[in-house]
Amino acid sequence: MGRDKATLVFDGETLLERAVRTVHAVADDVVILGGELALPGVVRVRDAVEGGGPLAGLVSAFHVAGGGPVLLLAVDLPNVGSELLERCAEALVRPDQAVIVRHESTLQPLCGAYGPGLDDLAHDRLASDDRSMRTFLEWVPLLTIIDVPADTLRNLNTPGDLSM
Repeated sequence: MGRDKATLVFDGETLLERAVRTVHAVADDVVILGGELALPGVVRVRDAVEGGGPLAGLVSAFHVAGGGPVLLLAVDLPNVGSELLERCAEALVRPDQAVIVRHESTLQPLCGAYGPGLDDLAHDRLASDDRSMRTFLEWVPLLTIIDVPADTLRNLNTPGDLSM
């Protein structure tokens, strides 16, 4: 895209501001993972491994959560609302469980809730040769899926996506 997606303006606010607002409606503690941007009053944490991708962010989130569950929302999913995040959080009933969303066969692991019992697994997968979130999900003992309409998971990857 040529610039940090978090700075893009969508419906009058940056994608970062929108994601923080959405998560804050569900969770008291909101943390920005990775990147260089910050917002006043919101803690920003570097990824556990630089260049480790979203899995490194999840590992950092578990560290900050101090034994609690983690709720993830990628900054480039502006159509995800707090109601969906609340559904993910409420569906999380076991520590070894992940609750993520999908449309048809497309999983979106960066929108969901992760039980604290997955912390060690995330560390192990981050130390492996395959750091993909999709591979991590294959190792999760209990994976719960919430199906959503396609528009909910519209991902902004290019400047042209903003005008769609």
